[in-house]
Amino acid sequence: MNVYSIHVRGDARNNENNKNHKPKLVVVKDGFSLGATAFGPLWALVLGLWEAAIIIFIVQLVFGFLINEFIPGSPAQIAAQIGVAITIGISANELRRWNLARRGFGERASVSGTDIIDAERRFFETHPDILRAIEGTT
Repeated sequence: MNVYSIHVRGDARNNENNKNHKPKLVVVKDGFSLGATAFGPLWALVLGLWEAAIIIFIVQLVFGFLINEFIPGSPAQIAAQIGVAITIGISANELRRWNLARRGFGERASVSGTDIIDAERRFFETHPDILRAIEGTT
């Protein structure tokens, strides 16, 4: 089983300010991101994380320069670059959560599931008001 964080933007209550605005939901898997490790800034751009893509690009650029300057020898440089890529993979989903918070998404819950669909189902079982608001049946 994997752990996922559920982020919601908007409000599930039916009021005057919310009649035309359905809440939006994003599910983010906790843990290591292989896509971010392998593709770095491209991973972030595919997800629309422009600020994260810039941060990852700058980190790779700066560490690439530092590694080239201070670690002689090709095997050591390769090992250091792999270390940077793994560090990006470890912190990638935290960057994604940070970006969601900046865009107005609040973390509503952590749920476990075999996949994203299972995690959403478990979340909606305990939060039927948000499901109704997303479906527009509130």
